[in-house]
Amino acid sequence: MSEINRRAFLVGTAGVLAGAAAGGLADGGERRRPPPSTTHHIFAVDDYGAAPGGAADSAPAIRLAIAAAAAWSASASTRTASVVFSSATYRIDRASTASWYALELDGIVRVALYGASTTLLVTTPYAGALSISRSSAVRVDGLTIDYATVPFAQGTITAVNSTAGTIDVQLLGGYPSLGDTALFPGSGYGTIRNATTGLMKRGGQITFLFTGIAATAGASTWRLAIAAEHRGRMGDLAIGDGFVTGFRGNWHGVAIYRCTDVTLASLTLYASPGAAFIPSDSDGTVIRDCVVTRKPGSNRWISANADGVHNHGGRVGPRIFGNVFEALHDDGINIYSSSRTATAVSAATVALGGGAMQLAPGDVVQLVDTATGTVRGETTVASVSGDSLSGAPVSATLVALPAGTVAGDQMFNRSFSAPGADVQYNTFRELRGLGVRLRTSGAYVHANEMFDLANWGIWVGNDPGYHEGPVGSVGSTIERNSVVRPCLDRTLLGWPSAAAGIMIENLRDDYEGGASKPHNGHVVKDNYIEEPPRFGVFVGGAQNITVSGNIIASTATNPRTGAPTAMFGTRNSQSVTLSALTVHEYSATPRDIVWTGPGVTGFVHT
Repeated sequence: MSEINRRAFLVGTAGVLAGAAAGGLADGGERRRPPPSTTHHIFAVDDYGAAPGGAADSAPAIRLAIAAAAAWSASASTRTASVVFSSATYRIDRASTASWYALELDGIVRVALYGASTTLLVTTPYAGALSISRSSAVRVDGLTIDYATVPFAQGTITAVNSTAGTIDVQLLGGYPSLGDTALFPGSGYGTIRNATTGLMKRGGQITFLFTGIAATAGASTWRLAIAAEHRGRMGDLAIGDGFVTGFRGNWHGVAIYRCTDVTLASLTLYASPGAAFIPSDSDGTVIRDCVVTRKPGSNRWISANADGVHNHGGRVGPRIFGNVFEALHDDGINIYSSSRTATAVSAATVALGGGAMQLAPGDVVQLVDTATGTVRGETTVASVSGDSLSGAPVSATLVALPAGTVAGDQMFNRSFSAPGADVQYNTFRELRGLGVRLRTSGAYVHANEMFDLANWGIWVGNDPGYHEGPVGSVGSTIERNSVVRPCLDRTLLGWPSAAAGIMIENLRDDYEGGASKPHNGHVVKDNYIEEPPRFGVFVGGAQNITVSGNIIASTATNPRTGAPTAMFGTRNSQSVTLSALTVHEYSATPRDIVWTGPGVTGFVHT
């Protein structure tokens, strides 16, 4: 049965059951109920007291319906349950939840939530909308999530004081006050906007850090102290520019925590205090046909305050396909895992501090020099002492200890970094960050479309400075993607960031060949890149990379920012093959086709 027909069947069945409760006509005019199903039951939230129309808080009734569905499905392994919503708006308050989420699904199995033109209106801007934890075989389908008070503020710049390093921002009506310290604790970042369209301002620096907020004489005007590292770019700020800043707490639109086989389908998110979707330590997550965008008809400038999908850890990578991510205040998709820090080393046993990274015998782990980001080596876990699920310190006995491992090093777990992630047919538009950020292995990134990103399009990278990794990924394929106008923030082009439409590169500048080479065995083929920044495709700190059949187009209006610059660039890499590169260059002074920097061996260009 197709997904559409299945959904229509389930929602339709809810209506049949409701009609049967009132007495349905059988043959001969006899009134009787249909026989109850022994394997599936439907729970309508309205039957539990939910109030379609949003006049009253429906959260308690929805929680009751979810609890009843969870009890039914848990009572026998053959049972499934659906929680269904009317085509209406339901007001959702956060009160009486264990965490900072308005609705929670905890420890449930084989339960689906189905909406049809249904909106959940969250009234608390500090709260996430939906948390799914320690659950399996859960589906959420057809809901729209919005916030009565959005978790961000926006307004226009009315004064720029480069000497004092401050700007004044007059907030638009209907947005939270910057005096709300729960939303705006006094420091953060904001982005510069076209105040008429809400789109990111072109041509200069887009993101500005600030370190203080103070009220001015006007009730709706606030003075922000620009961070010292950004004061040199205050010429990019002008009176009349728009400025938007968002809350960045640890609460998100839909959070998935330590789950298996959770599917989010056909969801729409107009706002979120953090990421739109955040699977954490979960396996087999599917996110499909969802839309994250600015609310139509509103004057909002952003949608989610952070990433579209922020996938942390897991033994089976997510499948993310057919989604639209627009106006995010950070990256489109970020897939990675965190590390634990070695506190002691004895023989082949490494004591590790607390953290989210999980460990089990047979896992492939890497040890990394924190100071340099160099991979000391990879090995296999023989045994684990302690419970890594609890986040408490543990000890791992390794099959072999990489040479030079010392206390203070980081350990990343390749087996727990969402391997095999599948990212296809998604659209990314007007993001403050980049399109897809990969720090995993065996990923397939195919046929995605990206437009107008402040950062680069696709980055296979690492960031040991943030304890995010592993340091380098292996064996991913990036093909048939379209990346148009990346790196709108021109301050990101400085060397050695090697900004590119598609980039395989490290944040460290000193990688050489050998064991510390983090990136290995990737294929970049048949992609289209238009208006690349410094490079169309860049490969750095990598080996055994195939770049084939790509098309790069550049016009005379595309700014060049410093050297080196080329359609394709590589440095500190081994065994890189470039073939069948098609270039459409319309500048009077075309850039080089290929630039090779230091430390390149085995490069083949055909």
